[in-house]
Amino acid sequence: METFGNRCSVYDGPQVAFLVAACKAPYGSYWVLQGWQRSLPYHGGPASNRFHYTTELRLSHFTDELAQLEVWHEWMHLSCFHELFGRLTYRGVAVHGFPKKRFGRTDQAFARRVYADTFNSGYGSGWWRADSLRVHYPMGTFCVLLAKNLTDRWGANRSWGERYRIVVEGPGVTPDVVWEGKAFPTFSSSDPVHVAHERAMEEIRISLNDPDRRCDFT
Repeated sequence: METFGNRCSVYDGPQVAFLVAACKAPYGSYWVLQGWQRSLPYHGGPASNRFHYTTELRLSHFTDELAQLEVWHEWMHLSCFHELFGRLTYRGVAVHGFPKKRFGRTDQAFARRVYADTFNSGYGSGWWRADSLRVHYPMGTFCVLLAKNLTDRWGANRSWGERYRIVVEGPGVTPDVVWEGKAFPTFSSSDPVHVAHERAMEEIRISLNDPDRRCDFT
């Protein structure tokens, strides 16, 4: 059996989530192996096949910066909902899949998706997959709506949690990127901090210029 020597040195690149192994190649590029469960069932549903249990090992090879994942949050409809909205860019350029077709689902394989997880929520203790949604063309924007207790076509949406996490596949062969943040308290119209936060979020929303009207729940 043929073998070869390991020429990698200690990894000194940017911090990477879900890290399994990493090293720095002789010419300065980085190799990173990440492991996470991308195919978990949505809306807190039970695992029904072997893919739901699978931890994918995802290999990346890059030389400089990672994609930038920006996430903001606000309350919607008298604090019945928590909304996470944001933007994915790489070197200042929006990252997205192909535009969604009006009919059919033939473009699903080329969609860029965000995976939204909730921690210690109505689904149960620990992390659960709340949803997976497209990154919007052409601005690289997205939005996720999390309900305290809402019955809809998927059943009971109880995705309010103590913490939230957004995971996005990195563009090209760059690492996948993650945002994680603490959930926010019940909105109070008499709290000047809450009111100021909502005004600031509305200004950010307008500046993002998201073409998908479903992200404007005001």
